[in-house]
Parts: sequence; C-alpha cells; structure tokens
Amino acid sequence: MLRGGWRGLGTALAAGAVLAAVLRAGPAQLRAKFLHTEHELREPRTVSQADMKVEILPALTDNYMYLLIDQDTREAAIVDPVQPQKVLDAVKKHGVKLTTVLTTHHHWDHAGGNEKLVKMEPGLHVYGGDSRVGALTQRVSHLTALKVGSLSVKCLSTPCHTSGHICYYVTKPNSSEPPAVFTGDTLFVAGCGKFFEGTPEEMYKALIEILGSLDPKTRVYCGHEYTINNLKFARHVEPGNPSIQEKLAWAKVKVISVLEDNYMYLVIEESSRQALAVDAAVPKRLLEIVRKEDVVLKAILTTHHHWDHARGNEELAQLLPGLQVFGADERIGALTHRVSHGQELAKVFCGHECTVRNLKFALKVEPENEKVKEKLAEEAVQSFTGRTEPVEVLRALRSQRDNFKKPKERPNPQAMLAFDWGLFEPFLEKK
Repeated sequence: MLRGGWRGLGTALAAGAVLAAVLRAGPAQLRAKFLHTEHELREPRTVSQADMKVEILPALTDNYMYLLIDQDTREAAIVDPVQPQKVLDAVKKHGVKLTTVLTTHHHWDHAGGNEKLVKMEPGLHVYGGDSRVGALTQRVSHLTALKVGSLSVKCLSTPCHTSGHICYYVTKPNSSEPPAVFTGDTLFVAGCGKFFEGTPEEMYKALIEILGSLDPKTRVYCGHEYTINNLKFARHVEPGNPSIQEKLAWAKVKVISVLEDNYMYLVIEESSRQALAVDAAVPKRLLEIVRKEDVVLKAILTTHHHWDHARGNEELAQLLPGLQVFGADERIGALTHRVSHGQELAKVFCGHECTVRNLKFALKVEPENEKVKEKLAEEAVQSFTGRTEPVEVLRALRSQRDNFKKPKERPNPQAMLAFDWGLFEPFLEKK
C-alpha cells in the first residue's frame, strides 16, 4: 500500500472532486495520513510505530484487510477478514495472538470471511454495527469503546454506504504516536463510498463532522484501492486543477519489491508517458514493468552507491542509450549528473513546466492568498455539478462518479452470489 510511505489525508481528499466541495464548505480539519497502494502491485506492507503495527493485506481484486497489532501485549485484531487463510498466515508471521475481528460493514467483500475465520480460530470476538455481519458476537454503536491489548478502539458510526457502517479509531493512551482509523467503504483516497443505504446528508456528516474531527495526525486505512480512478474522475470534474495532476502522478508511482527487503520505484508522468526509476537495483524486473506500463524510462534517481540500490545502473545505461543517471556520489555506477542539496530536477519530465506556469499564474492573480486557489477549484466543481449547496454538490458528484469509467474487473452479481454461497472458497484460500 505504501508508495514508500504515508500521505496527508486532507491533501488527498482535497484533490478528489467527489469530496472537494464538501471539504471547502465544511471545517477543513482532515489533516491526517493516508495509506494506499497501486492497484496492480498489491503486496503486503507493514506500517510500524512504537505503540502499534499495521500489516496491510490486499484481498480479492481491490480490497484491503488490516492486521492491527498491539506492540506491548502482542495481541492483534483483524479488520474485514474476507480471506481468512491470508489473515492466519500474517498472524503466524508476526507471532501474535489474534483475539478480535473488527468489521466495518456487512457486505460480502468485507464480512464474507468472518464465519470461516471463527471456525479456524475459535474464541474470537467479532464486532460490527449491523446484525447482518456474519459471526457477530457484539453489536456496537457510535462511541462504543473496545480494547485490543493496551490499544483503545473507539467505534464511529458512519451510516450511508450501509446503515450499520462503523469506522474504528485506534489510539494508545499517553502515546505521542499518530492514531489510526479504519474507514471501510466510507472514505477512500480522493473519494467516498456509494450511498447504498443512506443519503448525501449522512455522508457529509460522516466525512466532515465525524472523521473531520479526528486528531490531525491520524493515519487512515481505507477499504478499497480506488485511488487512481477517483483522481481521474476528479480531473474530469476539474481539468484545470494542478493539485489533482500532482496527486495523480503520486498515485501512479509503482512500488516494486526487489531482493529481500528492498524497493525500487517507478514514477510515471501520465501526459507524456515518460518515467523515472528510483534505485534501479534489478533491471530485468524494472524493464518488465516499464514495458507493461508502455512508458519511456528517461532517468534513474539513485539515493546512494550501495550495491542493493545502484547495482543495476550500468546495465540499464547500456540497454537504454541516453538514460540520465542522477546521484550525489561519484561511486554511483553510470552516473551522468552529480547532484547536490536543494538541486531541482524538474525538467526530467516534459510537461512539468505547464504545471509551474499554472501555479505562477494563480500566484500572480493574488499573491500569497491560498484561498484564491481554493475558490477557483470550488467554482469549477460548482460549475460541473450545477449546484452550490455542499450536500447537493456531494449528491451530484456521487451520482456522476458512479457512472464514470466503471472498473471492468468488478465481479458481476452472479459472482457475488457465488461468493456468498462459498463456491469461491477453494480458490481464494490458494491465493
């Protein structure tokens, strides 16, 4: 999930037109950390801090499960365990005791594994806000307090996607580390969930009044990987918004696992289909992704000269004449440009200067006024929807988003029914 790290939730939300008007109209307090990954490279990731650890477990086509671990007691909870065997494999890997299931809502792709998991691991406490949640042992409501080891879990009722949807807010008493919130299908990166059983008013309240009031440092873990599609819709609504282009470029960074614990990164500039790689240690693997994405690799950014980061440079330079290799150390192989602190490399990608010109024009109109950019974006959203009242803007945007380039890979209703009947289980457990 990680793009190599976490990002500001407020920034990610503001980039998404589905929520942009809402955030501008309401209290702009969502300044948290958002974790997500590229849809096609869905490998487990671990986010560690002193008080808790979260193992991000991709599931099905675009779902996420999360193993929440209390660092002090080694007790763990699993959020939305749709694939039980993957969960138990992660539990074994970390050597923790699984005691709790936190279910955000009853839909099959979130709660469909509950009953099997409790059979495989008897004695689990299964929490949820809806009687339709499988294997439920305790129904929770807004502000219900739970414990996972020494971690405190507060249940946040966010009805709309489903009437019983719950987000789980996790803190550690007397800890300076960031809290965490698991948002299921209420909040995604640059988007929100469909209004299956609720209203725009309910979603607005969930986003602004409930999630928007959390600690600004909160790290957010969403239920699906919809980032790129959400940002493409945002660009459709606000084609002139440079922030959306920047977030879309960020979302398209490919995280490539190499060796035992190393990562390479492929950064793609969408409009030109040009790319740069960071720490290209394994050329064959990198070039496979380059060909798959149909991009031109223009440059390599090397963080340091160690073999597990720079060893692929020379081979790539031979295979790709004209490749630029940037780094700060003359010991880096195939180095073409030695860089120093503060040096800008903006011209690696063509088209970047267009973004800079747009930003300079905005500053020229009203220098140092951040509200100018916000107002321009707000007017674009209102023009797109034909609405001005925030909830009505959200209603219109959600309707437009539901019909915007629907993913082809989503299961049809028959497939969902087959999953409910357990016909897919032998195949899922082999993943």
